[in-house]
Amino acid sequence: RFVFVPGPGDPGISAALPRPGLQPSVTGSMLDKVPRAHFASNPAKIRYFSQDLVFFREDLQAKMRRNCLIPPDDTKVRTHVVDENGQEIEVDDADRPTFQHLAATLVQQAHLCPLPITQAPIYWEFDHALWLYPAPTAIFLGDRTEQQSLTDFEDTLLTNPGCFGGEGPGEFLTYCPATGVVQFSAVP
Repeated sequence: RFVFVPGPGDPGISAALPRPGLQPSVTGSMLDKVPRAHFASNPAKIRYFSQDLVFFREDLQAKMRRNCLIPPDDTKVRTHVVDENGQEIEVDDADRPTFQHLAATLVQQAHLCPLPITQAPIYWEFDHALWLYPAPTAIFLGDRTEQQSLTDFEDTLLTNPGCFGGEGPGEFLTYCPATGVVQFSAVP
């Protein structure tokens, strides 16, 4: 199965969150070529056996940096990162402090978009779709920044697959639900 989650640059009704799935007028010919495709909303929550997986496409790291009143204190967040071989390594706080603080904010506030309404408009009737309670097994952020991953952040895996399109190589990741291992890859 293929699940397509609309991003901020995709055609849609508005920029408010949560975004509905792509309209049939946009996806019509694709369904003929990929019959098992599903066009989910943004964010998309998928339950795979006992795991709760959350997929969210938004340039959240840049928005959080723009709206940060106090620069992140790099000494307060320390975690483990999964490298390319699937091995956990402890990272120095200077390696990815912005992503660590983004992860801490999302998991501790239990909300996918903890920003002012002027920066990220929300349909209040559907705000529950942005909640992260109970904490999911994994959160996949479709952000424009480089590939990065944090494991065991309060028992939640947070990862960013990177940007598939654009100037560089097509970056993506594979996630094995049975082992919880994330592998980063790129198309040259």
